[in-house]
Amino acid sequence: MDEIHRQTWFFLPAWAFPMTGTLLLVVGAALILWSHALLSFLAAILGLLAVLAGLGLLTIGHLLRGTGIPPLLAFLVGFLLIIAGILAFLRQDLIFDFFIYLAAGLGIAVGLLLIFIGSILPAGGVPRWISLGGGCTLLAAGLGLLLFPAAVSRLLLDLGGFAIAVSGCLIILISLPRRQISSSRP
Repeated sequence: MDEIHRQTWFFLPAWAFPMTGTLLLVVGAALILWSHALLSFLAAILGLLAVLAGLGLLTIGHLLRGTGIPPLLAFLVGFLLIIAGILAFLRQDLIFDFFIYLAAGLGIAVGLLLIFIGSILPAGGVPRWISLGGGCTLLAAGLGLLLFPAAVSRLLLDLGGFAIAVSGCLIILISLPRRQISSSRP
């Protein structure tokens, strides 16, 4: 490996990969250990971003004349974003419930779609079991979130945190310097 490839990898500095892996490891561990606090923090950040985006739309709405986007639409979306941002600060339980039911609905819808696609796939090509298995898994997760929201959301958060932490460890391992072993035969 020449000097340029030792300093960069995939056009990124060599320090970016261990730093990213460490960040993923910390976020994964935090998601497992302090999921409620982390989700509350993320809801507050999303609330702040929604308020800022809403204020931005309210202030630039008059500049949209002549662009094809009605200024009234920008004002309406800005106002709704400000309300959603304030609700994210004040009523984080509503935000959690919204995301749980959104995830449940998406899991059920995508699961049923994958089951349907798996049932009509031809025999050759993509194996049917991939589509059917993924559809059944998503359908079970969606129904589980609807029926047992606290237990299943905790399980999914723990699995997600574990997957993020493992990804961080793998990125750290990949970024470590490797010794080249060469066989020297006489």
